[in-house]
Amino acid sequence: MPSEAAPPGTAAPKPPTRPPYSVLGGLILGLIGLLAVGGYGLFTAIPGGSRAPYLILYSGLFALYLPACYLVLRAPERLPLRPTLAGIAGVAVLARLALIPAPPVFSDDIYRYVWDGRVQAAGLSPYAYSPTAPQLTALHPPGDSIWPRINRKPAITIYPPGAELFYAALYRLVPDSVAAMKLALVLVDLGSCAVLASLLGRLGQSPLRVLIYAWAPLPVVEFGASGHIEALTVLFTLLALWAGVVAVQRGRSAWFGLATAGLAAAALVKLIPLLLLAGWARVLGRWRLAVAGGIFGAGYAAFVLWHGGYLSPFVVTYLRDEYVNAPVYYLLARGLALLGIGDGLVRLGLFSALLIYAGVLALQPDRSPYAFVSKSFRLVAAYLLLATSAHPWSATWLLLFVPFTLPGADRVARSPDGAPSGIGPPGLALAALCYTGITIWGGYPGSQ
Repeated sequence: MPSEAAPPGTAAPKPPTRPPYSVLGGLILGLIGLLAVGGYGLFTAIPGGSRAPYLILYSGLFALYLPACYLVLRAPERLPLRPTLAGIAGVAVLARLALIPAPPVFSDDIYRYVWDGRVQAAGLSPYAYSPTAPQLTALHPPGDSIWPRINRKPAITIYPPGAELFYAALYRLVPDSVAAMKLALVLVDLGSCAVLASLLGRLGQSPLRVLIYAWAPLPVVEFGASGHIEALTVLFTLLALWAGVVAVQRGRSAWFGLATAGLAAAALVKLIPLLLLAGWARVLGRWRLAVAGGIFGAGYAAFVLWHGGYLSPFVVTYLRDEYVNAPVYYLLARGLALLGIGDGLVRLGLFSALLIYAGVLALQPDRSPYAFVSKSFRLVAAYLLLATSAHPWSATWLLLFVPFTLPGADRVARSPDGAPSGIGPPGLALAALCYTGITIWGGYPGSQ
């Protein structure tokens, strides 16, 4: 149908034009990326056990990362999408790969990963024997490089079946290789970056926001240098979020089934994602919550029945005795001790407070189609605030929500009918971003 002519004496309306690309902004972003890759390369020169250089370098890289975040938040439409995404991806890949030769400076968890893979490759169950068990003596002959570095040797592993299957599969491909374990988890994390960029686009936000996660020092260091299994938890959580958003946008409940499976898979790698079910209660409904719990329980039971063993009693010890990066717990424990209230009651109180908060969120009505994203973010933040052991690498699970919620011109997501639908509190996102920069100073105990 031909368009109507403009009234006499008036100019025809001009089509909206895209603002000119900012050459300077692109150059600054590229320079930051190059400096960051060089900085991560310096981690390989840090000798094992040298805490101060590690922390100083990390903090410098975090300070360098903040202006990059500002550039992609302030006016993402002024950066060419495809070239900028390619640059973000290139820096993310190179930064992580640069850290694979670096020693795991403050966490020896990766040696337990390799050990558990070795035990399963020998046809035995890591749920049946601790590393010091006489049945496993033949698996650590003199000169073995893995066994001496395993933490908590008297304890049976506490990693859930999803993590154990990952260790076993990788061990069968590349036995006794810490570098291969790191590389595998780096590839998993790069997959998370790809899912995150796609999810941002689906929510009407700039995919360039993926830089907030892809260039953040925390996942780069924790997955590239230390090789933590949380990389797999982050990926499954993002896949669940992606499926949930697609379900909302397309109105197809089958996608909620995939989201349910994603949440269960995340919990089978680390137990903490079970907490997210409270944030999804309204959108999934009771029967899908039951299905998620059933998948989790069946996965655990099947692994134990097939491989043997039992749930490690160290889980109880861990919850009862461990303490790291927990200022709320520390202040309460010290203050209430003056009133004669024991440490066990403080821990129980914090755990109960977390469960109560989860219950409140589960009962709270969803105020937007994407409320499950915001609720999940709040639950992870509450966990890290109230936990008695909030390891730095656990904060990578918090960081994955930050790109959705930081303030910016494109922060508001759109529901299927085009109406604005906010997905999270920007103040909490700013606090979370700062937290990922300082949590590394809180300590790295030799923990599982």
